Amino acid sequence: MGASGSPGEVLLVMDQDWQRDSVGMAVKDMLQAEVPALPQVENWLRVLTVDQADFNDFLRNTRNIFIVDANPDTYSKNTLKYAYDPWASGQLVVTLQTPSRDSLQMFVKGRGAAIVRDLFLRNELFRLANDLLVKDYSSKADSFALSLFKHHINVPGDIVSYKSADRFLWMSNNTYDKRLDLAIFALPYNNDKIPPVSQILALRDSVLGSQIPGSTPESHMTHNEVVPVEARLVSIPGGETRLEMNGLWEMSGKDMMAGPFVAHAFVDNATHTLYYVEGFVYNPNELKRDLIRRMQAALYSFRPADRGDFNPEILKKILWRNIEIN
Repeated sequence: MGASGSPGEVLLVMDQDWQRDSVGMAVKDMLQAEVPALPQVENWLRVLTVDQADFNDFLRNTRNIFIVDANPDTYSKNTLKYAYDPWASGQLVVTLQTPSRDSLQMFVKGRGAAIVRDLFLRNELFRLANDLLVKDYSSKADSFALSLFKHHINVPGDIVSYKSADRFLWMSNNTYDKRLDLAIFALPYNNDKIPPVSQILALRDSVLGSQIPGSTPESHMTHNEVVPVEARLVSIPGGETRLEMNGLWEMSGKDMMAGPFVAHAFVDNATHTLYYVEGFVYNPNELKRDLIRRMQAALYSFRPADRGDFNPEILKKILWRNIEIN
């Protein structure tokens, strides 16, 4: 049976008395933290709650579950455990065993963000990537990526409009709302280290700015320098280390188009090539978190032609490490 629930939902299983006090609110705040690099406030997760006594068979099919198991007679310290698919496919169940409210409060302050990103976000991306593999995938985008870059990519099936140049590709579903765009470029590069974030952003604005025009002659693609870009290194099992960035794009001048982007940059030392792959979203006056996560999941499928079919299972094992912008 497949897991139930909407994207970005988590079921918090906790004693009802704990839910109502300050420690319960701290756990909810941890799970509902604001997503960075979005143009409006959106939360990491939407939290649903249930008392431990009411956690029945029906609720055990929820896609993301966070169980706070408190017992001072059994536990002397905080212990975190997690399991995939214990009651339904596509499910992640995270259990925190804790002896007291104070211990739980310390855990939230010290490791709360890691729970959200390293566990629940990985499961959300896995589910989205799995959809791109089995039912919603643009063979046209894959063919262009293979022809221009000798790489495969699995992106949403409605991304079919395109513009291509020498080692550059821009594709889109070309809709007014819920618009999804993909941009890829490759450049010769003789260093085995990924360039600094500031250099990657400068390259991004130069290439995309020249290739993606706005609605007026003086308008072009750039990134918003007011809202900080979030950057991290991501280790992909069996693959390369990539730089992953989240930020806001905008069209310069009087053009009013803007939205969030997510990008991967990495170096192929065998071919001395720097690859840059970006997904960006346009959905004016509406929520964008789930759209940008969909594109984020797609970026992980960008892989050399000889690697074969994309395996979404790798998304359960990726590791992130935040870095400073330089």
